[in-house]
Amino acid sequence: MSGSTGEKTEKATPKKRRDEREKGNVMRSQDFATAVVLLGVFGMLRLNSPAMGRNMQRIVSESIPGVSTRQGVLTIHDLMSFFSDLVPVIISVMIPVFLFVMVAAALVNVLQTGFLFTTKTLEVKADRLNPINGAKRIFSSRIVAEMVKSIAKIAIVLISVYQVFTNDISKIAGLLSYDLATATSMLADLIFNLAFRVSIVLVILAIFDYIYQWWKYEKDLRMTKQEIKDEYKNIEGNPQNKGRIRRIQREMSMQRMMNDVPQADVVVTNPTHFAVALRYQPQQDAAPVVMAKGQDLVARRIKEIAAEHDIVQVENVILARALYAHCEIGQQIPAELYSAVAEVLAYVARLKEEVSL
Repeated sequence: MSGSTGEKTEKATPKKRRDEREKGNVMRSQDFATAVVLLGVFGMLRLNSPAMGRNMQRIVSESIPGVSTRQGVLTIHDLMSFFSDLVPVIISVMIPVFLFVMVAAALVNVLQTGFLFTTKTLEVKADRLNPINGAKRIFSSRIVAEMVKSIAKIAIVLISVYQVFTNDISKIAGLLSYDLATATSMLADLIFNLAFRVSIVLVILAIFDYIYQWWKYEKDLRMTKQEIKDEYKNIEGNPQNKGRIRRIQREMSMQRMMNDVPQADVVVTNPTHFAVALRYQPQQDAAPVVMAKGQDLVARRIKEIAAEHDIVQVENVILARALYAHCEIGQQIPAELYSAVAEVLAYVARLKEEVSL
């Protein structure tokens, strides 16, 4: 009943999936890619943080020690020297991170969708310019679901951050009792721990988003039974057209077969129901070849053409049936029929000798 009402209850066919993929409509979770990349970035920064901290301490100690000799006055020259030494350190850390982001983002998307290049998503469509359709898209269930998901994600992240700060507030307050280097190192540890916890939360949320996107993608691809029937017709062709093509092919094949009958040396008949035309030219044939075969009306036509071209017709019920059942047009007869066919050919040869005499 559902198929007759036009409801999309059937899974998408392989052709439907290929067509949607060519249009750029593939299943992917942007949240999953973002979470994985963000987790990887924080991991790289965490691994590089000790070296980065040591370099910054070295730059501070080398660039600003002259302040004490100038009665504690920090000059523009000191700041310029400090930042000129700091920039290479930041670049040395950020370039690998930047490269990692590009490679990881591409890899995660490829793992989700496979290699895909299409320009159809860039095509300008008239319905996209229609303000009414635009308003419908803005207030569509998909947009509302994405908005709810984003709000929930932000809320969960804020709760996670709040819990981390609540648990570590005593550590943050205690940083004032340490020297600058130790306090900076401890603060960096707190920040990275917070970043990792947030990243883990995002990854968990992204896994649920991936499952949701897969379910939504499969639901959107569903087809009605009528769509599947129409697709099958487009692929296989209309049954009436296919029948007409097959009929034309049979007629053409029949015509070719009838054109080959005059090349035969003998026609073995049933006598009325079967007829098989054989050719045997020792110079080019290793064994007798079936030029044509048929039953009833086709057999009658073969015998008529044979009579028109003075081809000998031999009545042999058993041999005619065997040739019709076991031989294909254009192929040599099987070995088990050599002896019987040889007797027929010998008989034809004697007839031709008698006629020539």
